[in-house]
Amino acid sequence: MLIMNGKKSKNFISVVLPVYNSSLFIERNIKKLINFLSDVADEWEIIAVNDGSTDSTDSILHNLAKRQKNLIIAGRAEQKGKGFSVREGVLQARGDFIFFIDADLPYELKVLESMMLFLKEEYDVVIVNRALRESFAKNKANLFRRAASRVFRLMVYLITRLRIKDTQAGLKGFRREAAHRIFPLLITEGFAFDIEILLLAKHMKLKIKEVPAILDDSGISSINLIKESFRMAYDLFRIVRRHKISIND
Repeated sequence: MLIMNGKKSKNFISVVLPVYNSSLFIERNIKKLINFLSDVADEWEIIAVNDGSTDSTDSILHNLAKRQKNLIIAGRAEQKGKGFSVREGVLQARGDFIFFIDADLPYELKVLESMMLFLKEEYDVVIVNRALRESFAKNKANLFRRAASRVFRLMVYLITRLRIKDTQAGLKGFRREAAHRIFPLLITEGFAFDIEILLLAKHMKLKIKEVPAILDDSGISSINLIKESFRMAYDLFRIVRRHKISIND
């Protein structure tokens, strides 16, 4: 259990998993997440949002849900995008603290405990920052992905002036009140939705904390990097046009 001032936490934790064509690892990872949450929280739920998977992901999820009442399955037949899936899951979440994490669980789950501590203290939003000195990657990304990531981070800063070096890390946590202020306003359905979340949080003057994490990336990904890079650039300009006030704060 999560210990706070010598007492066990009794807060309700929700974890949203955006899922797409994840049949190779989704059962293993959900079981891993269930074991972790069972150890650190008295009450929890996992909301798996299936974004139009074309493999056996959907049947695996529903079979798991038959055996685990805390696992909730949502989604749709057609693919809408990661941003759409996360928004759908967060708006269904009932927890006092709401997290979303990539379905391949690319970070050691222990970081959720430190994120919880900051959410319990004074922060509204807590995000992983892979660029922090204390962060560590067990498996290095290939050169092309690292270069594309750096270029995108620079573009995000030049256009938005967000002073957050790692907007795209696939693990973010929120107090329920903050999440339910931000996510109803979210319009970005693709991978650039993280930037819109942070711009909205900035505009709302919410307190954001960046934390280090150990990256344990398996290298399994369903993302077409080149295709999504163009879409993210397009989405970024749409976000900027919509949230001009946030950028100039």
